[in-house]
Amino acid sequence: DLAVTNILDQLDPHSFYIPFSDKKLIDESMNGQFVGIGVTYYMLNDTLAVINAIEGGPSIKAGIKSGDRILYANNRKLYGEKISTDTLMNILKGEIDSDISLKVFRKSENKTFNFTFKRNIVPVKSVDVAVMLNETTGYIKVNRFAATTYKEFKKALDDLKKQNASEFILDFRNNGGGYVEIADQMIEEFLPKDQVMVRLISKAGTEDRIKSKGKGEYLKEKVYVIIDENSASASEIFAGAIQDNDRGVIIGRRSFGKGLVQQDMSLGDGSSIRLTVSKYHTPSGRSIQKPY
Repeated sequence: DLAVTNILDQLDPHSFYIPFSDKKLIDESMNGQFVGIGVTYYMLNDTLAVINAIEGGPSIKAGIKSGDRILYANNRKLYGEKISTDTLMNILKGEIDSDISLKVFRKSENKTFNFTFKRNIVPVKSVDVAVMLNETTGYIKVNRFAATTYKEFKKALDDLKKQNASEFILDFRNNGGGYVEIADQMIEEFLPKDQVMVRLISKAGTEDRIKSKGKGEYLKEKVYVIIDENSASASEIFAGAIQDNDRGVIIGRRSFGKGLVQQDMSLGDGSSIRLTVSKYHTPSGRSIQKPY
């Protein structure tokens, strides 16, 4: 681990080593699902409090509600002591169909409940919000570009279109990126055929241009893209494609500046490295990557 990390430290700031212990967590984030009980939570004082039970997960089906305090998980005490995030995740996550028993205090009813159910696949949503702001404007907030993001995004567009949306505000603030091919699919919804979406320029200077295939269904609607200083990588590619093709208006702050193409390379023991192989440029040729 030390040797590989030190080698990669001599390269660019975005080439990095992923040890086996971290790889599963990163993969879950990008695959759009994980196996667990299906709650978002935080430590309130010294107690594990449920923020909400995730739609489609096992907890919501079992009856766990927002505000519940989880006191015990499989007879392991979770309150009154400092428990690390890693330990908590190991307790709550597990193999699919494995049993878990929770003892929960519900403050609103001043009662304690016992729940026993099986861990299962929990969807990780990429689209946080899709709502109509007024009679003609749809708003969509996207938090990452994961494996399931395009399907969620397309469904959000279609649902808002049915509600008579003729313009869309797409919010990519605090979106650090993800799979670029997913961003390309999303950009295609707004561009006619043969428009350059992004350029990839290698160290040797060779250039590949990714062009739209003309399959988009939203070619006439107005588009506004909101970004901030934490919008990076695929978010910047999306904003650059919309801006340089004069397809919409970009609103917000100067984006993060991560325009490096990375290749995931397995090292055979479950660990991997992400190595920079090219740089992204917007359709007009602007480098997205800021100076190191």
